[in-house]
Amino acid sequence: MGFGKRIKAARKAAELSQEDLASKCGYAQQASISHYENERREPTLEDFDKIAKALNVPVVTLLVADVSSTQDEETLIKQYRLLEDSQRPLVTAYIRALLDSKPKNTGPTEPMALKGIGKTFVSANEPKQQRAKQPSQKD
Repeated sequence: MGFGKRIKAARKAAELSQEDLASKCGYAQQASISHYENERREPTLEDFDKIAKALNVPVVTLLVADVSSTQDEETLIKQYRLLEDSQRPLVTAYIRALLDSKPKNTGPTEPMALKGIGKTFVSANEPKQQRAKQPSQKD
């Protein structure tokens, strides 16, 4: 996706018209936004910065092709934007608390069974006394 499509997608996600975005960026006409979206003109870095600020998105989302998000993420962003300014720090604090409470060790801690084999393999992180001896299987 080219920069023009990324600008257009971000504008639509923000539910702004080209005229609205042009006004928020301080442009006299919406033609500037149209030229950018149709890639007839390439924005300067200063223009990318103005557009990103007007759309309340990181400038990297307009510059880099592989930054993507799911529909759920887009919905969360829209809902976040509907919050009062005083409510946003609460959401941010909650997200940080959730991230801080994630276990540091992301390796498996419970025995894993392999389908069709019938043996259980125990994570090397478990103490030896918790490891169960496996009966040997004869064919």
